Amino acid sequence: MSSANVCYILEFSELYDKAELRNECINLIIKQTSDVIITKDFLESNKIVLNAIVTQRELAISELDLFKSIHSWAYYNSKQNGIPIETYAISLADIINNIRFLTMKPIEFVEGPGSSFLLSAEEQLNLLKNIVKPGSRLLLERFCTSREYRR
Repeated sequence: MSSANVCYILEFSELYDKAELRNECINLIIKQTSDVIITKDFLESNKIVLNAIVTQRELAISELDLFKSIHSWAYYNSKQNGIPIETYAISLADIINNIRFLTMKPIEFVEGPGSSFLLSAEEQLNLLKNIVKPGSRLLLERFCTSREYRR
C-alpha cells in the first residue's frame, strides 16, 4: 500500500467492511496526507473516501491544502462526469462542513475558499469575519467551529 493507491484500497475496505484494512489506510493517509491528495487515485475516489479523510483529527496537511484538494476533486469529477460544477458544490456540503476554516489566516482564506464555488458569498463573508474577529458574527451552524490545527 502506498500514497498512490491508498484511496482505492480505502474505498474497497469501506465497500467490503474490512475494518483492519480501513484502519491501515487511515493511518497511512494521516501520515502522508500531502502525498495522497495529489494522486489520480484521490481524484477518482468517492465521497466516502473524502469524508474518511476530512473527519480525521490529525492530518499531515494544512486546512487550506485540504480545501484545495476537495476543490480539485470536485472540478475533476465535474469534468469527468459532465455534471455542472455547482451540482458538486451542493453535494459536498457534508464534506465542506468538516474543514477547519477558522484555523486559516485571512489571506489564505481570501485566496482559497473565499474565491471558491464551493461556498456561497454569504458563507464566505460569514467565515472571513469569524477568522478576522472571532465571534463577530454568528457562525453558520453547519461549519466546524474548531480553531485547533490537525497536526
